[in-house]
Amino acid sequence: MAYFDAIQERIIRQPSVSEAVQTAIDKEQHRSEVLVGWVQMALLAVFSFAYFIGPKAFPEDVSTEPVPWFLIVYFFLTAGRLFLAHRYSLPKSYLFSSIIIDIVLLFGMIWSFHLQYGQPASFYLKSPEFIFIFLFISLRVLNFDPRFLVICGVLSAAGWSLLVVFAMMTAPSEAGRTDNYVTYLTSNSILLGVDIAKVIAILAVTFVLALAASRARHLLAHQIETAQINARLARELMVAKQRAEEADKAKSQFLATMGHELRTPLNAIIGFSEIIAQRRLGSLDAKYADYAQDIKISGEHLLGIINEILEFSRIDADHISLSSEIVDLGNVVDAAADLATAYAPKTGCPKSMGSIQNSLANAGVQLRADEQRLRQIFGQIIANAIKFSPYGQSIEISGHHVPGGFAVEIRDQGVGMSAEHVSQVLKPFYQVDADLSRRFEGVGLGLPIADRLVRLHGGALSIESELGEGTTVTVTLPTVS
Repeated sequence: MAYFDAIQERIIRQPSVSEAVQTAIDKEQHRSEVLVGWVQMALLAVFSFAYFIGPKAFPEDVSTEPVPWFLIVYFFLTAGRLFLAHRYSLPKSYLFSSIIIDIVLLFGMIWSFHLQYGQPASFYLKSPEFIFIFLFISLRVLNFDPRFLVICGVLSAAGWSLLVVFAMMTAPSEAGRTDNYVTYLTSNSILLGVDIAKVIAILAVTFVLALAASRARHLLAHQIETAQINARLARELMVAKQRAEEADKAKSQFLATMGHELRTPLNAIIGFSEIIAQRRLGSLDAKYADYAQDIKISGEHLLGIINEILEFSRIDADHISLSSEIVDLGNVVDAAADLATAYAPKTGCPKSMGSIQNSLANAGVQLRADEQRLRQIFGQIIANAIKFSPYGQSIEISGHHVPGGFAVEIRDQGVGMSAEHVSQVLKPFYQVDADLSRRFEGVGLGLPIADRLVRLHGGALSIESELGEGTTVTVTLPTVS
C-alpha cells in the first residue's frame, strides 16, 4: 500500500521550485492551454465535417438526433475557453471544471448513440468514438501538469464504468450478456471482460502519460532554472565588464593626470640642473656641478619611466593611431640601432660602438607602416639586447622573407632567460631580475609595448632564449605586395 501511495505522490505532487521558476512555468502552462484549445477546435472541426458531410448510418425515420447538439454545445464551450485563454491566465479551478464538463459532454454523446440509432444501450459500448477518450487524456500532456491528466483519466474510467453499468441494468439478464467473443462482436450483447479491459487501458494510459507529464515538468523547471541562472550570470558579467571599463578609464585618466603633474616639475628639474651643470650663470664648485649632473640624469631616467607607463596605457586602451607610409626596413632598423646605441650610456649600459652588426642596411625590403613606431619597436628591442649583453659582445641583426612578410631577427649573446621567463616576459611590468638587488633598470614595459605595436601593424613578435646562451627576438611584419 505504501508503494502505491509513493507512486501517487510522485505523479500528483508538484516539484518544489522557486517563485520565479513557478511564474515561468505558469506562463508556459498558459500558452499550453491556448494550444490545447486550438487542438480541440481542430479535432471538433474534423469530427463535425466527417459527421455532417459523410453518409448517415442511422435510420432516416429516427426521432432523436442528439449528436449535433452535443457538438454545438462543445463548440461554444471550447470557443469560449479559447477566447478567455487568449485574454487571461485561467485559474486552476476553471481548468479542472472545464475538464469535467468536457468528459461529461463526451460520454453524454457516446451514451446518446443508442438513442440515435434506435438500439439497446449496449450498442454504444462498441462505438468507435471510444478512441476520443484517449485523445482527451493525451491533450492534457501539453499542460505539463500531471494533475490534469489524473483527473481526466480517472473521470474517463469512471464514466465508462457507468456506461457499462447502465447497459447491463437495461439489458435483458440472459440475452444481453455473453462470454463468447464472436457473439459479442456480431450482436448487441455485453462481454464484461472486454469493457473491464477498456477501463484498465484508460487507467494505464493515464498512468504512463502522467509520468511523462511529471518528467516533462521537472525538465521544464530545470531548463527554466538554467536559463534564469545564465541570464543572471550574463547580467552580472555585463555589470562587471562595465565596472572594469570604468576602472580602466579611471586608470587611464589617473595616469594621464599624474603624467602631466609629474612631467611638468621634472622638466623644470632637468632644465635647471642642466643650467647649473653647464655653469651658464657663472662659475661653480666642481662638486656641485657633478651633483647637478646626477640630478639631471636621475630626472631624465624618471621621465623616461613615466613616458613608458603613459605610452603603454595609451596603447593598451587603443588610444593611438598609426600612420601609413612606404618605409625602407633597413634604414628604419639602422636608425633604431644608432638611437639605442646612443641612449645606452643614459641607462647605465656601456656604449659599445661597432658591436651591432646590421645586415639589413641594403636589403631593399619595403613595408607599409608607421616609421616612427617601427623605430620605437626595433629601438626598444635593440636597447634590451645591449642592456643584457656583456661589454664587447656583438649583437646581430638579420632577416629573411617569409610567406606574406619579412622576419627580422635580433640576436644577442647576453645572459638569456629560462623557458619560464620567456613565457612571461611579454606581460606588462614583468621583471626577469625582480629582486631588490637586481642589476638591470627598467619597469618591464619595453617588450610589451613593442609587442603591442607589432600586432597593431599586423605582425607578430616571438622570443627564443636559453639561460646563459643569449636571446633571439623575431619580429615578423607584412611586406608591400
